[in-house]
Amino acid sequence: MILAAMREGVDRNAAALAGRSLADLPDLVLSIPTLAAAYCADPRYLFTLRQRKALVPGLLASFLAVELERNGWRPAYAVPPRLTLERDGRTLSPQKIVTSLHMGKMSREAFLELTDCGSPPTIDPETG
Repeated sequence: MILAAMREGVDRNAAALAGRSLADLPDLVLSIPTLAAAYCADPRYLFTLRQRKALVPGLLASFLAVELERNGWRPAYAVPPRLTLERDGRTLSPQKIVTSLHMGKMSREAFLELTDCGSPPTIDPETG
């Protein structure tokens, strides 16, 4: 259910994220003010630019989750309710990654290595 809501937000903001991939996330985090101007909120709400700017990190976490799933990561849910994604014995929290990038606690290189950006998903020959 959480991932479905994340997909909805990413789809609603497809124009702002057009042509972007998982590898672009560090650059997207740096452009939060620009993305805030283009942010397309749920039409049930009217947000000011300042409020949209505060919502953009959540959009980027959603974008990360959707892209990780597309790259073979499995969604998992934890208590308190939050989404994590797992692959090859690793568990990632999209919200924590976006926060770490935004605060400068994670480098672009560390992000790319952590998420295997550009690497195709590993396929187990026995399970397909």
